[in-house]
Amino acid sequence: MANKLVNEASLTAVADAIRQAGGTNAPLTFPSGFTAAIAALDSGAGSAVDDLLTRLVTKTITSVSIPAGVTEIPDYSPFYNNRALTQARLPEGLTSVGAWCFYNCRNLCSANLPSTVTTIGVSAFQKCWLLENLTFPAGLTRLNSNCFNECTSFTRVDLPAGLTDIPLNSFRSCSAVTSLTLPAGLQTFGNSAFQGCSSLTTLTIPANVVAVPQYCFQDCTSLTTVRFLGTPNTVNSFAFKNDTAITDIYVPWAEGAVASAPWGAVNATVHYNSTGGTA
Repeated sequence: MANKLVNEASLTAVADAIRQAGGTNAPLTFPSGFTAAIAALDSGAGSAVDDLLTRLVTKTITSVSIPAGVTEIPDYSPFYNNRALTQARLPEGLTSVGAWCFYNCRNLCSANLPSTVTTIGVSAFQKCWLLENLTFPAGLTRLNSNCFNECTSFTRVDLPAGLTDIPLNSFRSCSAVTSLTLPAGLQTFGNSAFQGCSSLTTLTIPANVVAVPQYCFQDCTSLTTVRFLGTPNTVNSFAFKNDTAITDIYVPWAEGAVASAPWGAVNATVHYNSTGGTA
């Protein structure tokens, strides 16, 4: 049977009815006509609903298309830990992807972030091992910890200008990433934000970054060159721990201005008063 109900109902409406029945989380914002669908569910809507409820509970939904008009997916969505899910289409108008929304959807290989998304919750896409590269919308302003941890099929991460913080473990163990673009306005990293990005070869840290914390780029074992475009207040002594392939770190400050060089990159030469030819 189809994954979506006919008439006014949808997979999202069914999922919300389940959450309300369990007393957890706020309901989604629905487009006109969905109230009738939820009311029908409460009174028993027949075999199509029974089938879809069963598939939600047993995590056998393979594809979902959330309808236009939904503005938020709340925490712990019905897709949480669904290892059968392979495709998710999110609508324009969506502003927030809740915490743990697609957590451990290990076979999810295709999804999108609409241009209207501003916030991605804690562990929203963690352990989506097959998920391919996402286009991060220009209006995205907030990531939360572990949001893309272990997205091991990402090969590039291009983050938008509005992000000023990349929290704890955000892209940890994204082991296939070879290209990373950090926004010019970035100010802070969380611990281990990019730890284990073991295919990354070069790194440019924007001028407005004020600190690089412990383990931020630990185990980036293919990293050879790091360029700082500004002078942070601190770089933790383990920021580049185990990055033994780093040969050159270019910094625009004088020797001694930032303590603990080479910050865990034991084989690196630090080139002071230089950004390695970058603008």
